Formats: sequence, structure tokens, C-alpha cells
Amino acid sequence: MIGYQDENDFYEEIEFITPIEANFISGSLNVTSEKKDESGWITINFMLKAATLTQDGKSLHHQDEIDEIAELTLIFDSKMKCIDENWLIYIESPFIVARAKNSMQELSPA
Repeated sequence: MIGYQDENDFYEEIEFITPIEANFISGSLNVTSEKKDESGWITINFMLKAATLTQDGKSLHHQDEIDEIAELTLIFDSKMKCIDENWLIYIESPFIVARAKNSMQELSPA
């Protein structure tokens, strides 16, 4: 992922170092009476987790590691066109490599 801003820092690049699984958390249908042709939207929330098993059932990482790495909210209009996405990435996760702007600048000549 290129470019991510959390509460305090901007990250030039975010890399998920393991396959990701998306688990459905919730969804909602929202309606407003302001515009008849654009009156509804759908919100879907997912928990993104580091994949825990290979195809043959072997564990990819230790059982005691927290495998939740992000939350993703997708918002669709009444025609099912994605109109917004919101990410909450757990930067401290051992399954994420986050490169902040400062660390990118350290590679540049002084």
C-alpha cells in the first residue's frame, strides 16, 4: 500500500508480509431522503487478519501472536459503486512493515 496516515505519522509504504484473510464484521444499509436518485448506501466492515494456516493445514506463525492486522470499511452507493474506503492499520503488528517518510530519507545522501 502506498501512502497511509494514522493519528500521528505518515507512512510512505505499508507492506503486509503474510497473506491476508478478510473476516466480515458487520454491514448496514443506510437511507436518506435528501436525494431520491442517491438515497442509499451500503457500509461493509471487515477485520483483516494474517493468514494462519497454509493450504495443507500447517500453521504459518506462533499461536500466541495476535493475527489481527487491520480494519477495512467499504462504502458503496445505491448502484454498488465503491465511493469510499477507510483503513485502520495496526502498524505495530509483527505482520506489517511500515516505512515512514523519515526512514526513506535516511537512505538519501546527506
